[in-house]
Amino acid sequence: MDTLVHLAARAGEVVSGDELIDAVWQGRVVYDAQIYKVISELRRAFRDHGNGEPSFAAGFHDEILNQVAKTTDLQIASRSSVLPYEGQQRSASEIGAELNVGAVLVGSVRYADDRVRIYMQLINAESDSQI
Repeated sequence: MDTLVHLAARAGEVVSGDELIDAVWQGRVVYDAQIYKVISELRRAFRDHGNGEPSFAAGFHDEILNQVAKTTDLQIASRSSVLPYEGQQRSASEIGAELNVGAVLVGSVRYADDRVRIYMQLINAESDSQI
């Protein structure tokens, strides 16, 4: 938590490893691998891989599901229910069976230069085919 507090206080600034060691670990011996692990865990907790993509993708995902829930009779699984499946190579039918849903929205967000490509499909969870 101390690492997060220190980084938040220095938002927008470059923070060196030495500075983190002094501020968070008060001079104790800390290796680069330990600092890397802490930063990686924070990024994972905030769904940030350093390029903005996961945060944008997560927000886009939420917006699509909110709109689908408002405009159709489909029941939508909660975001926390689907998070464990993120990044896994599992079929829509497997995920659908585990979540007890009839359809699964799959997709990705890709960046190329100054463009964003959003790909998504609504998959029938029983037949594993596109709707």
